[in-house]
Amino acid sequence: MDDEVGERIRVTRIARGMSQAELAAAVGVSNSYLSHIEAGRRPASKEFRRQIAATLGVEASELEEGVPSDKKEEIRLKLSFAELALRNGDWQLAEDTYSQVLRTARAMPFNRFVDEATWGMARALEATGQVERAIESYEGLVGQGSLSPAVPRWAVTVALIRAYSECGDLARAIDIGERALGESETAGTEEVGSQVEVISTLAGCYLERGDLTRASLLIERALRVAEQDGALRSRAAAAWNAAVIEDARHDTQAASLHAARALAMYEELDNQRAIGLLRVVAAGLFLRQERPKPEAALPLLDRALTELSTSGTELDVEYVHTEQARAHLLAGRPDQAFEIATAALTALPDEERIQRGRMLLVLGHAERAQGHSEDALVTFQAAAEQLNQAGAQRQAATAWRELGEAYVELGRPAEAIEALRQASDLAGARYSFAVLDTASRQSVSH
Repeated sequence: MDDEVGERIRVTRIARGMSQAELAAAVGVSNSYLSHIEAGRRPASKEFRRQIAATLGVEASELEEGVPSDKKEEIRLKLSFAELALRNGDWQLAEDTYSQVLRTARAMPFNRFVDEATWGMARALEATGQVERAIESYEGLVGQGSLSPAVPRWAVTVALIRAYSECGDLARAIDIGERALGESETAGTEEVGSQVEVISTLAGCYLERGDLTRASLLIERALRVAEQDGALRSRAAAAWNAAVIEDARHDTQAASLHAARALAMYEELDNQRAIGLLRVVAAGLFLRQERPKPEAALPLLDRALTELSTSGTELDVEYVHTEQARAHLLAGRPDQAFEIATAALTALPDEERIQRGRMLLVLGHAERAQGHSEDALVTFQAAAEQLNQAGAQRQAATAWRELGEAYVELGRPAEAIEALRQASDLAGARYSFAVLDTASRQSVSH
């Protein structure tokens, strides 16, 4: 800090055409004293900075932070405008405004505004599907020793975990989440709400990977911590993730209770994006019942699409489309499911492996229902490859299972066995020749 202030004094003095001796005399200090301050070897008191600023004809804040007060206020206004655009779903306007602030802040330089603009820019990039570019910015922020007070480190960490998960790099997402969780426990300084969000996001990653046990343990912990905290936002986030995990465990009753609770809390918070996503979760519960109710799910999905088209990200919208296609398929309308899935796949970026894999699964089912079994084989294979690359083992196992069933339908037992074996391996059921051989010998000896 002292060396930055000293350097600004030196640069401003030179720009004013003053020698070091002239400035020292003007403020009543020795040339040696001023030399030490400009070199950053001695701190400049607040009163001395004011004297220097008055003599050089600048504001003290410009020497302290490198930014004139009027310029600082202009940047703050632009940051507020960009944040408002981001919250209103005007992604391109937000991205453009943050980009302008970033260029200005870097030129000054003023690190606080650089941090805030980088944080906003990364969220705008993620919202428009540019997840890999967003990850670069999130990684840069997480790697810094200190951040602007306006950029919560835990929020950046959660965003980074989520972004890696969306790109299909679940191993990296889980590694970051576990490390952040360990650091927050060791330090004991993170607020409860931030802990809940980290735990809930990490639980979601384990769910995607197929580790339901770890996901369940984490979400139970998140629910306990959230109840202790009492903050509505953290309790809503924990209940939301609990609904998703209970759904994956096929406990529809528990999932419905958590979803209803989360929806009520988010409505109280007036969080339109969260409400829209929860409607998708609620619709999914109708679709995954023993006797699916697609006609009950579709109105929820239509409403969610309206809400998320203005408040959600592009990935949120494609999440709705996936469930809409699934609903039409279950309602006996494969042509509509095929149309929705095809359009969604065209819009989805290649790096969104998990969402592409899910949509490909629905598309494969639509093709089978239309009687295009050979096309379905190719689609199921593509779904399995996407999900395998993402590390989403549970979902990849589902894709291989569907591929096996398609081979059975076509009367191709060899390929069916291989596909079902892949599904079995991904589900954790390994085949041991040694165990079988031992069992055979024991049977013979008796």
